Amino acid sequence: MTDLTDKKLGEFHLLRRLGSGGMADVFLSEQTSLQRYVAVKVMKPELMAHSGQDMLARFKQEAMMAAGLNHPNIVQVYTIGQEGDFHYIAQEYVQGKDLASIIRDRGKPDLASALHVMRQVAAALKAKLRPSARKAYLHGHCHQKALVGVSGTQAALKLVPGLDVTTLDAGCCGMAGAFGYEEEHYDLSVKIAGLQLLPALAADPAATVIATGTSCRHQIRDLSGRHAVHPIMLLQG
Repeated sequence: MTDLTDKKLGEFHLLRRLGSGGMADVFLSEQTSLQRYVAVKVMKPELMAHSGQDMLARFKQEAMMAAGLNHPNIVQVYTIGQEGDFHYIAQEYVQGKDLASIIRDRGKPDLASALHVMRQVAAALKAKLRPSARKAYLHGHCHQKALVGVSGTQAALKLVPGLDVTTLDAGCCGMAGAFGYEEEHYDLSVKIAGLQLLPALAADPAATVIATGTSCRHQIRDLSGRHAVHPIMLLQG
């Protein structure tokens, strides 16, 4: 992992790392021109070596989708940029505990608590939802399933008029972050995907595939040729 603490990306001075995901690291940063704190999401440079412009396009698409939403429950996107080999998204910084910290302190939330959080997210999107008369399959990311489950995502997707969603009981996709990209793990990664996930998708080739994890969506595309979408794609206006 590249340590970007104290690095400057354009007008943003990275102060400390707030968290990390499959696609990017997020840093508490100072926007020097306006003297305010922001959160800067920096795409992991090593991903460019594996997926190049496709991964970059997805990263920028994420920023464009979020920028089109305006609600107190959704952080605002300020800008996207590039500094050398680093691509980043600058967005609103909200003080408070992240989900991992809350779960560590309080344990796994019950169904009611998880739904409470997801309803707040869904409330910001509901007014912009468009009817979608189609069949879809939802594949949850392993991290999500282990921590909170997919019930919140299911509840949000039910807000889309006409969308018929079935949650796949397909275990792990086999990618596990960058695990499946590593040469020594590739065959095992493919074997895991072939146990349940790929056969389930092959049974209904016309259905929309929804996957919450970035690595899951890449695994599905690489091994089945299907373009899996993030749930937000169906929830955006």
